[in-house]
Amino acid sequence: MKISIIGPYGTIPGEVWRETRFSMMADHLAKAGHDVTWWTADFAHHSKQFRTSAPERTIKQPYTIRLVRTPAYQSHIGIGRLVFELTFALRAYGEAMREVAPDVIISGDATLPTSFAAAALATRRDAKLVFDIIDLYPEIFSTVLPPNWRPIAQTLFWPLAYARRRHFLRADAIIAVSRDYLKVGSIIPAQCAGIPLVPVYWGVDVESIRHVCCFRGTRSDSPTLGAIQVVYSGTLGEKYDVGTLMEAAISLRDTRPQVNFVIAGDGPRRSQIESCIREHHLSNVIVLGPIAPQELASLYRRCDVGLCLYSPGSTVVMPIKAYDYFAAGLPIISSIKGELQEVIARERCGVTYEAGNPRSLTQSLLDLADDVELRSTMAGNAYRIGSTFEKRIQYDRILRLVEQLVGGPQTSFDGPRTSMARAS
Repeated sequence: MKISIIGPYGTIPGEVWRETRFSMMADHLAKAGHDVTWWTADFAHHSKQFRTSAPERTIKQPYTIRLVRTPAYQSHIGIGRLVFELTFALRAYGEAMREVAPDVIISGDATLPTSFAAAALATRRDAKLVFDIIDLYPEIFSTVLPPNWRPIAQTLFWPLAYARRRHFLRADAIIAVSRDYLKVGSIIPAQCAGIPLVPVYWGVDVESIRHVCCFRGTRSDSPTLGAIQVVYSGTLGEKYDVGTLMEAAISLRDTRPQVNFVIAGDGPRRSQIESCIREHHLSNVIVLGPIAPQELASLYRRCDVGLCLYSPGSTVVMPIKAYDYFAAGLPIISSIKGELQEVIARERCGVTYEAGNPRSLTQSLLDLADDVELRSTMAGNAYRIGSTFEKRIQYDRILRLVEQLVGGPQTSFDGPRTSMARAS
C-alpha cells in the first residue's frame, strides 16, 4: 500500500529533538511493509533553520521524507508563519500531484492550508483521507487574545471553525491525539457519525526510557522528610504556567529548601525565568536548557515528581511530557483539565492543581513531599499505566485503520471507533 503523510511540522531523524508524531507513524507503517512518504517542510519549526540547501530534498529512512521548499519565519504568530503554511500546502500539493497516486493520505489537522491541500489531493487522486487532530485550531488562537477579547473568540474565529468542519466531511476516518478531541460538538460534525474515530495518543518509546530509568518507587535518596526533586521538561513559552512555578519556588525557598526544581527546556520565557532566579537568589531552581531526548531518562531517574504546567484556558488535554513521566514512574502534578485530569484521578498517579494559582501548586508539592507512602503509591501507578502509551501499541492502531480503509478485514479498535455517541 502506498501512503502519503502530509504535515509541515515535526522533527526529522537526526535532529536534536524528540521523535515527532509523523516520524513514529511513518516508521511503524513502513516496517509493516507499506510504501510511506512523509511530505514536510525544509524549514524546521524548532530550530528556525533550513534543513538543507542542496538540490536533493529526498531523505531515505525505512520511509521516504520529501522536504518541501518554504520561506522562513521567526515569530510563532504573524504573517511570516501564514505565508510559510500557505506555501507548504501549495507546493506539497503540486509535487504530490506529479507522483504516483497514494492509496491513503494522512494529513495533520493543525493548519487549515494543509488540510485543504490534503482534501483536494485525496479527491483528485481518488485516495482515502485520514485527518489527524494534533491540536485544536482555532481554539488555540483564543489563548493569545487579550483577556477582554476572549469572550468573543468563538465569534471571531467562526469562519475557521466552519472550514474545519467542512473539510472533516471529506474524511474517511479521523484520528486524534486524545479522546477529548473526538468528542461531539464544535470539532467534528454530526454527519461524520459512522466513520472510524480513533484516539491514537502521541506515545513514547517506553522501553528506551525504562532501560535507563530503573523504577525504584520513591526516588529520593535523602532520608529527610519532604526532600524531593521536581522536574519540568518542555517548552518555556507563553502558554505554559511557568510564572506560577516560579512563584511557588519563591514561596518554598526559605520554608522548604528541600523541595528542588529542575527545568529542562527552552523557549521565549527562559530569560525571564533565569532573571527571576538571580533576582530572588533561588538556589532551589536549576535551568538546564534543552536536553537531548536520550538524556532525559537519566534526568528522570534522579527525580521524584514530574510537572505538566499549562496556562488557564489551554487547549492541551494529553501533553507529550506526560507519557515520559508515566514511563519513568513519576507522579504528575498537572494543571490540565479534561482527559489527563481524569486519568490522574482514576489511576491515582498524581494530583491536579489550579492553573495560575501559586498557592494551589505549592500545596500540591507539599502534599507529595510530606507523604512518602502516597508518593510511592502514585509512582507505582504511573509506572503501571506507562506501558499503555508505548508508541508501538499506539501506531499499530493507525496500521489497522489504514489497512481496513483499503479493503482489509474489519478491525476492532481499542477506543471510540465508529459512533459519535461513544466519542462523547
